[in-house]
Formats: sequence, structure tokens, C-alpha cells
Amino acid sequence: MCVRTIPAWRRQFRQVLPRHGGQDCCWFHGGDWHVVSGLAVRLLREASSDGTEDDIEISSRMMTAARAEGLAGWAWEAFESLVYFPINVDADGYVNGRHRASAMMAAGVRKTVVQVLVLDG
Repeated sequence: MCVRTIPAWRRQFRQVLPRHGGQDCCWFHGGDWHVVSGLAVRLLREASSDGTEDDIEISSRMMTAARAEGLAGWAWEAFESLVYFPINVDADGYVNGRHRASAMMAAGVRKTVVQVLVLDG
């Protein structure tokens, strides 16, 4: 698998010169995370704009809106992964989604959606 730790200098370089489009090395690099992440951020804001906090309702709204926008193929799969299998982080780091996050950082994506886990006790 080609996903690996991205050095800080490369992440900074990709912030200046982002990489759009996909590569054929693996699924994680198979499409444009800029498009998928941008759409996920926008649809999350729209889906929760009325104050709804129910994860299932928000997910349903996001998926319906993404389908209406014509999302298909790799982009649909990637979007679905962010909604149904979110990148999870807690105080110790990644719980899920490290490969997707790494691919996004390698491409220079600046924003995406994540689920922050707060553990009591």
C-alpha cells in the first residue's frame, strides 16, 4: 500500500501546490479528495443548519444531497466513507481513517469532516 506518513515539508508544499485528480496506485489516491471533502464540509453545514444533532438524520440528509448533486463512482464511495465510516480522532490521535487523512494531506486538502470522540472517565 502506498499510503505512508507524509513529512511536514511535503504537507506544506501541497498546501501551496495542491494535487487534484487521482492516481492509479491505490483506492486512497484514486480520486480528487478536494472535491469530496469540499462537498462533505458544505453538506454537513447544510444538513445541520437547523440545529439537528442526530447523527443518523444528518447522515441521511448528506447522502440524499450528494446523490442529488450527481456524485458517482470513486467520489461517491469516498463521500460515503466520510459519512458512514468517518475519520475518528480522540485525544490520543486517529481511531479510524488514518489512510484517508494521509491521502488528503498528500493532496493538500485543507478541510474535511471528522468525528471527534470524547471519552468520559
